[in-house]
Amino acid sequence: MCCFCGESLAHKDSVEITISMSNSEESQGLFSHGKCLKKVLHKEVPIGIDVDNENETN
Repeated sequence: MCCFCGESLAHKDSVEITISMSNSEESQGLFSHGKCLKKVLHKEVPIGIDVDNENETN
């Protein structure tokens, strides 16, 4: 499930976002459509991967 829009997505078509606390060794992986990630990030935040090259079937 996309953590931004709530729609389903195939793992192979997802962007994995790992979040962690700086004072902890715990982390959590969330999954997103590339287009949803780009929509929520500020336009000045650089993305170092090609999130436009999704293989979505929706």
